[in-house]
Amino acid sequence: MKINIFEYTGNYGVSVDIGELIAKKIETAFQTENDVTLDFKNVNIVITAFLYAVISNYYLKQLNKENKTMNIINLSAPAKIVLERAINSAKSKIQNN
Repeated sequence: MKINIFEYTGNYGVSVDIGELIAKKIETAFQTENDVTLDFKNVNIVITAFLYAVISNYYLKQLNKENKTMNIINLSAPAKIVLERAINSAKSKIQNN
């Protein structure tokens, strides 16, 4: 399943509430699919808190060894750095629990 992030955020991925909404959409998709693709085409700015809200539940599920894959496409180079911070934060939270 492909989720077009722009449809939820417009050009700016900055709302944690919208990030949580997308996370719920991902969780619902994973109930019937093994692969979810997040397409960031036309999303120009993202913040760590938004991306953390989007991806953290995925990492919690991975902890339970579900065989699910999340692909991320069309993310700008600077946003990839922000994504890496969000992933590291999610992993750190899991390890500390």
